Amino acid sequence: MVSDDQINFFTESPVDAAHQAVTTLIDKLVEKYHENRLENLKLQNEAMIQLNMERAKLLRSENQRKLARRLQQENYSKQAQETKLKLMQMQHEVKISAMESERDAKLRAIEQELMFARQE
Repeated sequence: MVSDDQINFFTESPVDAAHQAVTTLIDKLVEKYHENRLENLKLQNEAMIQLNMERAKLLRSENQRKLARRLQQENYSKQAQETKLKLMQMQHEVKISAMESERDAKLRAIEQELMFARQE
């Protein structure tokens, strides 16, 4: 009895053998291409993940700087407002003091006029 391999061996021509070798080579090259492509995609994915992590860090850092700047500006504004209110209070106190001094001076002048009027 003759097996399939023996039939195949006897019926296979040199052209068929060359064709089979080329087909096998192409299959191996395609397989290698897909392996390389998969590896490149993995590397690209890892790079994108790393890039996104760095970008997220940068955004957090930028947001922290913005928050710190805003808090500092709010603090400066608060200090400026407090200083303005103190100045207004001091001006008001000086004005009241001047009005009291003027009133006291007028009262003394009236008292002196009354004393002169009594003496006359």
